[in-house]
Amino acid sequence: MTREAVLAELEIRVRTVLGTRVGPELARDLPADARFDEIGIDSLDVVLVLAELEQRDAANTLTGKDLREAADCIDSLVRHLAERHG
Repeated sequence: MTREAVLAELEIRVRTVLGTRVGPELARDLPADARFDEIGIDSLDVVLVLAELEQRDAANTLTGKDLREAADCIDSLVRHLAERHG
């Protein structure tokens, strides 16, 4: 699988899980580089999204530092997950 395909698959997973927290329409239409905090997605939503991704085996446990670095927008979260999974 190419890197682009991996990133696309991870983005779909992130958007799907994010949709359970903020609604599927917002998750689908959200620009990948839109900062979560600027559009009203709070840190609790992000933590719950990461927990769900972890349950679905799309992510390993993220430390607090990882969360701050990785979870500011969909794009950075997807790239972080891709790097952690090789």
